Amino acid sequence: MTDLPGPCDTLLDDASVLSAAGVDTLPGKDAFVVGKPEPDIHRLAYINCRYGVGKDGTPGIELGVSLYATSADAAQRVTATVDDYTAHGASTSTTEVLGQQATVLSGGIGAGYDVPTLVVADGQRTVAVSIDTSVTPQAQFTDPAAAVAKLALKRTAP
Repeated sequence: MTDLPGPCDTLLDDASVLSAAGVDTLPGKDAFVVGKPEPDIHRLAYINCRYGVGKDGTPGIELGVSLYATSADAAQRVTATVDDYTAHGASTSTTEVLGQQATVLSGGIGAGYDVPTLVVADGQRTVAVSIDTSVTPQAQFTDPAAAVAKLALKRTAP
């Protein structure tokens, strides 16, 4: 695989993502980004899908899908993310997404680290899902985040 099969609005439309998360609607707008390759980290492609972005720029749900040159590169990026979050005070737990071990990061300190996040690698791809606590309480985060990650992995599969 050398590219993702499409952008957020065609692969991960807001109705599908909100349904997977168990959310009816989100206030705010959607913001979708198609990233450029980053040779330094062996990233070939990236999409960032932000749903329900408020006036302060905070999304209700944020979903990132990255494609790396190898599965080892993807796994290393998940490890780097987990290390970064734990260095900022986040605790970790695990769950499963389509047979892959996913890490749930919560309770971090600082901007970006304070929103619960799930990260998982599957082959060359990684998925990161963050759901603001105003949308889903932290104690109920894992199942909706895993459902969104599952949707992302299925829709971006080769």
